Amino acid sequence: MDVGQKVKAGQVLATIDLSNSAYGVSFNNAQTTLNNSVNSFNYTEESIKNDLEAARIQLENAKTNRENTYATTEKQLNLTKTQLDNISKTKKNTYSTTEESLKSADLLAKNAQTSIDNFEKNSESSLASLYSSLGVSITSGLTTIDNSLTQIDTILGVSDKNKTLNDSYETYLGAKEITTKTEAENAYGKTREEYLKIV
Repeated sequence: MDVGQKVKAGQVLATIDLSNSAYGVSFNNAQTTLNNSVNSFNYTEESIKNDLEAARIQLENAKTNRENTYATTEKQLNLTKTQLDNISKTKKNTYSTTEESLKSADLLAKNAQTSIDNFEKNSESSLASLYSSLGVSITSGLTTIDNSLTQIDTILGVSDKNKTLNDSYETYLGAKEITTKTEAENAYGKTREEYLKIV
């Protein structure tokens, strides 16, 4: 500035160079420290914002997971309850079916025993009736055989009892048909022998 030069309000009239002074060095150090602090603050603030955002996301995920877990657990509980109900119904139905099956089996066993008893009674009755009929038939057959043998003996005169009953024509028959008479006597003898074995 020159002497007598006009100046304006707020105009810098002079500056003091303190860069090389102790005050200047302290100021510069302070300014550097301030700048570093501001930068550190800004970094820390940004880091905190990022951490907060990450924490917020984790919290949202945790809430979502919790809700999903609750929903899944509820579904599993409902499914388990349904399964338990079905098992209970199946158990009751099984008991009921088993009880009915046992009743049916018991009834079948009783009916089978009744059938066996009736069969045994009927068999005994049928056998008795069969034996009786057989006895009658055998007796009747033996009687018929005995009568036939008696008639044949009367004609042939083989036994001592009937030997002389038909002497009048026996001699004639023996002389005329000796072979036939002999065969008839032999057949009579065999038949009577078998008859006597039976009776």
